[in-house]
Amino acid sequence: MRIDIAGRNIEITGDPSDAYFASAAEQAHTMAALIDKLHLAPKNTAVFDVGANIGLSTLAMAIARPALQIYSFEPSPANVDFLRANVAEFPNVKVIAAAVSNRPGTLKFHASAFAAGSHVVGENHISPNTPTVDVPAISLDDFVAEHHVSPSFIKIDVEGHEPEVLAGARTLFSTANPWIYLEFNSWTLNAFAGHSPASFANALFTSFDVEGWSDPLSFLHNNLVERRCITDIVARLKPGVSMPSLSSMSYPASARAG
Repeated sequence: MRIDIAGRNIEITGDPSDAYFASAAEQAHTMAALIDKLHLAPKNTAVFDVGANIGLSTLAMAIARPALQIYSFEPSPANVDFLRANVAEFPNVKVIAAAVSNRPGTLKFHASAFAAGSHVVGENHISPNTPTVDVPAISLDDFVAEHHVSPSFIKIDVEGHEPEVLAGARTLFSTANPWIYLEFNSWTLNAFAGHSPASFANALFTSFDVEGWSDPLSFLHNNLVERRCITDIVARLKPGVSMPSLSSMSYPASARAG
């Protein structure tokens, strides 16, 4: 399939039975907001694409900003093969076949027929008997330390596993403090991971400067009522503030106390 993305017509591959791939031309147009925020990443710096899927977001960034070094993380065995094929001609892209989480190890992963809905299945998943495969998991802190790379910008879209991604990057944010472009999906946070969207929103607004929003209450109302649970946010950790703990990003204070 040929699509127009970031001003370039390019051939991409994917599973013909996947509705996300079938709508790739339309999905490519949604990358404009991401491309617009790439000005936050200085030239010749690294960018992380956490949850790259078949590579539309990676392609958009690689085409729009060829001077950036892009690391694309994708755990789905099927998706990562399509990702590698789709970015093969871009020397500024490296693919990492792993899930990003709060610690290294192995995670249960559901490879959905709708590729964009593939996700980690943890102990708090609403349907714990969901079919899964084992995938390797890494933390961003470990990856950065091992590969001696420091990203200036991190795009995160991992279907409810976002708190774990952030919790595994405490050192990275305390030293490099990259910008984040994060999908806040109340449905996946709650159903797939058992996270409280309210707790995650409160933790983000307490620790991060979130562009375009002043408080978690108005943000969450807009997210749940007007945007049908999905909002892309751009944020940066406040000066002198540490990354919130995973528990504070997941559960209300009363539950943590209990």
